Amino acid sequence: MLFGMKKWLITLIVVVLVFFLTAYIFIPSQFTISNIVLVKANSNSVYRCLTNETSWGNFFGEKIKNNNFKRGNTIFKVNKQLMQGIEMSIKEKGASLQGLIEVLPLSNDSTGIRWTANIENGTNPFKKIKNYFIAQHVKIITVDMLNNMQKFLENEKNIYGISVYSTNVKDTLLITTKTVFKNYPSVENIYSLINMLQRYAKANGAMQTDYPILSIRTSDSLNYETLAGLPVNKELKNYNSILYKEMPSTGRLLATNKVQGGPYTISKAFKSLQNYFEDHKYISPAVPFQSIITNRMQEKDTAKWITIIYHPVY
Repeated sequence: MLFGMKKWLITLIVVVLVFFLTAYIFIPSQFTISNIVLVKANSNSVYRCLTNETSWGNFFGEKIKNNNFKRGNTIFKVNKQLMQGIEMSIKEKGASLQGLIEVLPLSNDSTGIRWTANIENGTNPFKKIKNYFIAQHVKIITVDMLNNMQKFLENEKNIYGISVYSTNVKDTLLITTKTVFKNYPSVENIYSLINMLQRYAKANGAMQTDYPILSIRTSDSLNYETLAGLPVNKELKNYNSILYKEMPSTGRLLATNKVQGGPYTISKAFKSLQNYFEDHKYISPAVPFQSIITNRMQEKDTAKWITIIYHPVY
């Protein structure tokens, strides 16, 4: 019986020694875990979301506070933004991993997101074994988060904050007028131009066929070139600053859904549409413009203004 116990003890010692020797030899002192996911989205738009702190909660699928978030007992912290991604630290059960999320451009509408994490083990076999299992757990978590990113990014409204669709030019006959205002034009400034166009159309037997349009541009934040337009049902002659224009019926436009809000909201939607335009490498024959659905002189609450934004494209 004593011999049997000794044999059993020797066997156990040999198994433990082999286990730790295997850990010492085959688990390196430093190793990297890596996962990648493919996203049907432009790499520029993916990078904007990845480096936009306000997107992180939806992006990672966790509540973010002071650049930190948790998944179970694993703590993630965004350390800094890089040219093609972000650097992160990951902590679990006393182990620290240095992570990197990279945006990998593949084509105009396809992007890879690679998440790597490095862990230092040293030579201690106990630490190697512990860190090995921690790293495998972190790998599972990062796969889940990458899948969340993929789902989030493949919805364009999540990326741009607006819905964009393509449409044809509907109003081909326009009268326009343009002037330059010192400082951003007020509602009164804008409607002084719109009212001028409406009076001219009425005086010449033309009917307004759609909402007024507006384009405001500046190169120095002091002088604002303001163009107002009015769709009409017949050809009119030029008169002083009022010009008649005929748009090609084959023309195409990128359009947003209805945007509700005042100047800040409209400006933000303009920027988002411009990002969409640039990400998809469109070329434009003309400047983007607003279609003013709400009469802003009558509706004083800017939160109730409704606007559609258009961007001409080839």
